Amino acid sequence: MLRTLTHRRFVCSLFFPFSSSSDQNFGEKWSKIWKEKIMVNLNNHLYDEKRHLSKEAQSVVNATTAGFVTGFILGGIAKAKDVPETYKAENQATVYQHKFDAYREIQYKVTLSLIKGGLSFALKLGTFCFLFSSISAIFYIYKGKFDVISSTCSGAITGCLYKINMGLKGAFAGTLLGSILGTIYGISTALILFITGVEMDELYETGKLFPSTRREKIREQTRKLMADEKSELQMLYEQKYASVNTIKNEEKQ
Repeated sequence: MLRTLTHRRFVCSLFFPFSSSSDQNFGEKWSKIWKEKIMVNLNNHLYDEKRHLSKEAQSVVNATTAGFVTGFILGGIAKAKDVPETYKAENQATVYQHKFDAYREIQYKVTLSLIKGGLSFALKLGTFCFLFSSISAIFYIYKGKFDVISSTCSGAITGCLYKINMGLKGAFAGTLLGSILGTIYGISTALILFITGVEMDELYETGKLFPSTRREKIREQTRKLMADEKSELQMLYEQKYASVNTIKNEEKQ
């Protein structure tokens, strides 16, 4: 009986190596690793000692914002530039009570096309910039330096993720195109850094300088407003205190 039970346990452990106890231990170990190592390292690289965005995270925000704004402008202009001619060609037989009605309709169509085309292309370009800058920042944090190979790998991964919804062929084409664009970006950036004698870390610090300056200005304005409010409140308090003293003196007399 004991031998049969032992064989059964051996067979179960052979075919089902992850039992309930092992699953529980694995889950506890994974949660411990996630909390103590992954989340701590992630917080250290996302935030600085003042709990502001780190220079790498700020570079991702800057690149994504620049891509979104550029995509909105380019997409909106490309979508809206042919709207007036198309509208005139489609509404040649339309009779308006006044010419300003036609101008108003054309302006509405242009604005609508500008918003639609701008948002569509802005989301695409912003997503691409976010993926590329995020992966590039991860490579920079891991290696501690900037090189062309990291840019090529970042472009390849970004292109693959960007076109993975189009199947295997689309992912392969996106990987190839992304690697080419990443290589071009890496070579041009390396040349600029070599000519100017600037390190990539200094560029990250420069990208973080604008938000830091903006925060300092906001704090200064807040201090000034608080000081003005404090002075006004102090004046009101002094006036009230003087009026109360005057009333008390009159009552005593």
